[in-house]
Amino acid sequence: MRLYENPTFVYAVGGSIIGQLAVIYFKPLQEIFQTEALSLPDILLILLLSSSVLVLDTIRKKFFSRWFSDSCNQSVVTVGVKKDRKIGEQKKLSNELDQVEVKEISPMSRNSTMRMRGRTPLSPLTV
Repeated sequence: MRLYENPTFVYAVGGSIIGQLAVIYFKPLQEIFQTEALSLPDILLILLLSSSVLVLDTIRKKFFSRWFSDSCNQSVVTVGVKKDRKIGEQKKLSNELDQVEVKEISPMSRNSTMRMRGRTPLSPLTV
C-alpha cells in the first residue's frame, strides 16, 4: 500500500506526532504532563536506537533469508495431519499442498459475488 492511499491513517499519525511534540516542547503542556524538552543529541540517539530494528530486519531479509523465512509453508503442511500417520503420507500431503493454486479475490469481485448469492457485503465500518 502506498503512503498516501489511506489519508485517515496519515492524519492520525501526523496528529499523534504533533501531540507528542506539543507535550514535550509547549511550556503549558510541559507543566501539566511534567515533561522536559529534549536536546538535539537526545533526539538523534532516540532515532538511532529506534531505527536499528528496521535496519537489522532489512539486513536479515537481504543476507539471511535462507535461515529466517517469513513464509508459513511449514505450518500449513502439518495442519490436519494426525500424529499416527506415516512420514510418506505427510510428504504426499505436502506435495498436494504445494500444487494447490491460491487465487486472491479482489474486494470488488467478492462484493459482486455476495450480491449474486443474495447477501449484502458488510462495509469496513459495520460492526
